[in-house]
Order: sequence, then structure tokens, then C-alpha cells
Amino acid sequence: MSRYVVLWRHADAGDPLPGREADYARPLSAKGRAQAASVGRWLASRLAPPLRVLSSPAPRARQTAAALTPDPVIEPRLEPASSLEAYGEVLGAALAQSRDTIVLVGHQPFIGALASRLLGAGDLSLAVAKAGCWCFRAQGGGAWRLDAVMHPDFVEPLGR
Repeated sequence: MSRYVVLWRHADAGDPLPGREADYARPLSAKGRAQAASVGRWLASRLAPPLRVLSSPAPRARQTAAALTPDPVIEPRLEPASSLEAYGEVLGAALAQSRDTIVLVGHQPFIGALASRLLGAGDLSLAVAKAGCWCFRAQGGGAWRLDAVMHPDFVEPLGR
């Protein structure tokens, strides 16, 4: 059975707010709630359980993760002011602890930089749209293959 990793950037939460606490507390906008629901449905249709969904503690990330599972694991090291090293450590620990499909819900530039690492391209920060996700399949020997990239504009919204 193949291992899967999904790197999912939180959905739209409007423009950043001044001040770290105010910006951290931003919830999803109406657009973001629709994006998260659409991409969450798309992921649910293609990922086989069991899923281990790890989310940043920021409300916008938790709300995005909740579109896929009601019980995401809140991982403080995925917070907006984190680091690429912390994101890598969280992913490494999750892969070592579980054979489940791992879904990390977090923030740019770390989602894009971690995708770059999985692709073997070093520490570039690849652009990942809000609510965009990158899906990887293990190839053995620590190598990963990019299986899919989903942009929220390409997922059919509910009710259309």
C-alpha cells in the first residue's frame, strides 16, 4: 500500500491584519469557507482512510482542516510564525508514528517550501494558492512523487 502526504494551505481568510494576535485569530472568510468545503470534498473523494490530519492552531487553518475531518490534530509547531524546520519535523514524526495518510494544514511559505523538499528541489518556496493542496505518493527510499495539485478554483463548488 502506498503512503500519501497532502500539504494543504489554509483557505481564504481575507487580508492580513495588523498585529500578530489579531492576524493569528483571523477566521475564514465566506469565500474561504466555500473553498475549504470544495477542496475538502475533493480530498475526501480521493484519499483512503485512515487519515491523520494535522492542523496549525490558527483558526483559519483549523476551519480548513474541519472541512475534511471534524477532529484534526492541532499541532502548535504548524502555527503561522513557525519555520520550515518545524514543518519538516512535524511531517517526519507523523510519518514515523503512523502508516495513515498524512494531511498537513498550514501556512505559506512553509507549505510551499515543504512541497519543494518532497520534490527534491531544496528549500525553494513554491507558490501554493489559498486552499490549494499538493498530494504526494511515497516512492520508497525517502523519495516522493507529486500525484496531484489542486487549486480551489478547479473544484466544483457545492450547489453548482
